[in-house]
Amino acid sequence: MKSRFLFMMIALVALAGFSVGEGQDPADREAGMKAPLPWEIAAREGFRNLGARSCSSTTCHGSVRPDSTNDDRMRLDEYLVWLEEDPHRRAYATLSGERSESIFRNLGLSPDDEQYRQVMQKCIACHGMPVDSSSTDSNDQQLVYEGVSCETCHGPAEKWRNTHYRTDFVGMTVAEKASQGLFNTNDAHQRARLCVACHVGDEGREVNHDWIAAGHPALKFELTAYLSMMPGHWKETRDRKNAHNPAEHELELWLAGQQVAADASLAQLARRASAAAAGNAGAVWPEFADVDCYSCHHDLGHDLGSPLSWRQKRGFGVEEQHTQIQRITLPASEWYLFMPSRLAASSKDAVADEFERKWQELRAKMAAEVIPDDQEIAGLADSTRQLLNNWFSRRSSTADRQQMIDMIGRSDDPKLVSNWDRAVQVYLALQVISGDRGKDKALKQIRAMLAFPVSAERQFDSPRKFRSVIEDVPKLILEFQEQLKGKQEN
Repeated sequence: MKSRFLFMMIALVALAGFSVGEGQDPADREAGMKAPLPWEIAAREGFRNLGARSCSSTTCHGSVRPDSTNDDRMRLDEYLVWLEEDPHRRAYATLSGERSESIFRNLGLSPDDEQYRQVMQKCIACHGMPVDSSSTDSNDQQLVYEGVSCETCHGPAEKWRNTHYRTDFVGMTVAEKASQGLFNTNDAHQRARLCVACHVGDEGREVNHDWIAAGHPALKFELTAYLSMMPGHWKETRDRKNAHNPAEHELELWLAGQQVAADASLAQLARRASAAAAGNAGAVWPEFADVDCYSCHHDLGHDLGSPLSWRQKRGFGVEEQHTQIQRITLPASEWYLFMPSRLAASSKDAVADEFERKWQELRAKMAAEVIPDDQEIAGLADSTRQLLNNWFSRRSSTADRQQMIDMIGRSDDPKLVSNWDRAVQVYLALQVISGDRGKDKALKQIRAMLAFPVSAERQFDSPRKFRSVIEDVPKLILEFQEQLKGKQEN
């Protein structure tokens, strides 16, 4: 039964050995991981951002009648979709909203404080157009007020706004367009890096546990799930054509998102540990945003008729212990590394095996002490990250859904859905693999079981009766597996 209901591992085994990008050059993927982001281009080259309104002409991207006939053309209403529907448009405005004001109060900050202004600048790094905070240019300030707008993703438009629609510009190579400031959002890895910079974090952007405790949402990001919730100002048909394998473009995005998010998560952990090791002012170690939330957030009482809570029954730490323990365990969070780890564990690739072993070593070292050795963790995080990217860069063949279906029953891993982070990552991957996002009954049931309850008084830290979720979700995965097999056979 175990080997059957863990259907998700089928996909993991398949994807570990194959890439969805047919003929994709590993050098292209490596370049995509290193290409400067739009705000880095603006700072390095001195290219100016012109603002969203510069794209709003009705003959350009502000048309009230979107083009729905020509797959090779833009929609032409991109500006209006962003302006009226996209939550990125409201990113800056949320900083003056009730929830943000509550976060500042909980942090003990008021608008009169210098620290308040410093924290606000950190917020603007993701909630507005990234500009030089010391700039007195009124245009720069207006760009911040626009929120996350066109050039945040597409690059500073000074050099290409008046030429990007011309035949000679369209015929340029990606590198030639990039030299003028246009960022290549068609590349899955570059697109993922845009999102991950804020939704996971980078050198200038982070959400720490203090902010989360004060009320900021925890950063639980998965690329394809977020893209599916956006009011798309792009054509999916055009998106498919730009993919390395048009038939599996969402799988390509999912894989790119897994690599880029895991890479950013490990880089963030390494930075925080290194800052603590160097004795930097303000460095916090360990930073609880990097550890398994359920090390602390779990029932302290007992289930009826049982001496142990669901958390005690599941076990603590990396090597799960099911008896009383006399110490705290704080293993590294698995949210961004669980899927890459399972892919690696199912692969026959030597570098993948190395990455998996190093990741498990990192988790074990984090869990070994309440305050793990910061310098050792920094080194482990860096080496794990390097192995992750070395392994991903080696994939070059193709995978399809039928290969995944054919591999049903090849895994008997009992830990696949043993905590919320793992179960949700499985659910999100199933959404991509099924190709039936939001419509399948079994997937809807899984989602409902994993959702956090919300009352008028508070938001909860975990699903209600989480132990039953751990027990019941695999059953639903089994139902989904059988359903998917039936569709393939028909």
